[in-house]
Amino acid sequence: MINHLRDDFGVEPVCRELDLSVSAHNAHNARRRRPKSARRWRDDHLIAEIRRIHTGSGETYGARRIHRQLRREGLTAARCTVERLIEAGATASVGSAADSYDNAMAEALNGSFKAELIEHHGPLARR
Repeated sequence: MINHLRDDFGVEPVCRELDLSVSAHNAHNARRRRPKSARRWRDDHLIAEIRRIHTGSGETYGARRIHRQLRREGLTAARCTVERLIEAGATASVGSAADSYDNAMAEALNGSFKAELIEHHGPLARR
């Protein structure tokens, strides 16, 4: 929006009206011009593969099965990466959003409990 109005009014007056700092506007523009990182390119490719596998499974595969299928197809990705991309909206797993049978959410929750029990940090730590 600011970029559309800057020729007529200038950046500073528009930012002042929108209660934004000019530095925030400049940082936003810099991020938009920055090329995609290697991780972002990889994530975009994996998201497409995750969606393909998930759709091909009749939308029944969760992160674990999708990870295994990726490995069978020769695509290496950590399971936590598959889980992260699923949680970020790459695809929903079994059921509807907020469904108690949502595999991605269940695996993420189980992973948190496992980390808590194995590493003995947080409220469950022995003192």
